[in-house]
Amino acid sequence: MGLAVIVLAAVTCCGLALMIVAIVMARRARAEAPGRATIVAEYAPPERVDAASAAMILQRPRRVLPAKVLELAVRGAVRFVPSERRRRRLVLALGHPRGLSPAEAQLVRGMFPPGSDTFRPSRRSRRWTEAAGRILSDTRRDAIRWQSRLDGANAMILLGVLAFLAELVMIVVAGLSGAPLGLVMGLGFVGVIAAILPGPILGREFVTAMGAEARDHLLGLKEFMHWAEEDRIRALQAPETAEVIGGDDGAELRLYERLLPYAAVFGMTKEWLRVLRARYDESGAAPLWLDPAIADLDAMGADVDAMVDSFASDVSASGDGGGDGGGDGGGGD
Repeated sequence: MGLAVIVLAAVTCCGLALMIVAIVMARRARAEAPGRATIVAEYAPPERVDAASAAMILQRPRRVLPAKVLELAVRGAVRFVPSERRRRRLVLALGHPRGLSPAEAQLVRGMFPPGSDTFRPSRRSRRWTEAAGRILSDTRRDAIRWQSRLDGANAMILLGVLAFLAELVMIVVAGLSGAPLGLVMGLGFVGVIAAILPGPILGREFVTAMGAEARDHLLGLKEFMHWAEEDRIRALQAPETAEVIGGDDGAELRLYERLLPYAAVFGMTKEWLRVLRARYDESGAAPLWLDPAIADLDAMGADVDAMVDSFASDVSASGDGGGDGGGDGGGGD
């Protein structure tokens, strides 16, 4: 057996070793943050986890902006109003922004620059895309409590790249040296695959123990909301839960409104709007985030959902804070 084949076999073994180490690292990370053995329905989101962070924890970054906009709406900073243009049924209008973080205040200013009183998302607005990018970058930065890259992951990926390049070189050298083609191709195939695998295995972020608990709590919240949408919420309520939200219709309605941004994360905005409509009818209250001229929430639910979803398309456009060109024009209707 020629020297080139021996070196090729050695490089292949190195690639296999890197792959095994990467698998062990990933399995250990999952073992250290296993989460709950059983998902239990939760009536409220985890503490200190807003809807935008929930989207990151559940690895749904495209739902960050929809969740944030709905959160601003239920907090009264913006509200949905009828559009004056026939091809658009809804736009956002400025509400009463109070208690906003700097990034949220920038987002509201990006929606409503001077001279604009309504807003629909537009990639042509640099002010909007920069503000949306800041929300995304801030949410990603805060998500390090919930998920992070493994220590040593970058080094393993770099070694995998080097092993991949060495494998390619040795395949060519061994082939030119007259080594058996089948042996060269077999070793080369195994080595290339092994060298590539550390990238997808370790290139993503792994949940921390805190992140696993928050993830499973959110999945429990989704289960709660599904049951609520099916009008079976009381069957899931523990006595202490019923005591918190069952005795005061106003408190229950406020809780349900608070969950609307999380419905955007779970992809069930229309369903949750139906739940809210029933609660509004029972209490005789009107949503502050919706213009009184919009009397039929059921009829406008699809339009609210479609408009909220349109914010998701701005995730890739905004990146981490850069606009995609255009002036500082408004996002008005």
